[in-house]
Amino acid sequence: MLGQLDVVKAFVAATPGIQRTRGPHGISLLSHAKAGKASAVVAYLESLGDADPRYPSEPLDAAAAAELAGVYSFGPGATARLIVSTTPRGGLAIKREGASERGLAHHGGRVFNPVGAEAVRIRFEPATGRAQTVTVEDGAERLTARLT
Repeated sequence: MLGQLDVVKAFVAATPGIQRTRGPHGISLLSHAKAGKASAVVAYLESLGDADPRYPSEPLDAAAAAELAGVYSFGPGATARLIVSTTPRGGLAIKREGASERGLAHHGGRVFNPVGAEAVRIRFEPATGRAQTVTVEDGAERLTARLT
């Protein structure tokens, strides 16, 4: 977009609602425009009223996050592990062994989605106390891993 207001307007007109779609890293078009100091694009997107959707952000205190953090295995070998860790800002992140870490948006009730993957659900069980399993659901695909 880089300040090309006519291109952004045409894109929104051609695909109504596209302004609510986040990019692959979970960053909205409006956030990109702000970062690029594209003031005309920022003003236009803000005028739409829904161009900066927020991730769910239910509170998760340090003790609750610690109950979920750990290494969860779903098969043999080092690459069949999910590593859940606390972040410096008090949230959680998840990664597969050897892969990049993804922040988790908390929906409440120990249910999360990875930033940039709103359709995916990550659920920790049991509902209270130290988590023993984590289940990742993406459509019909489901993977359950156990705390090691």
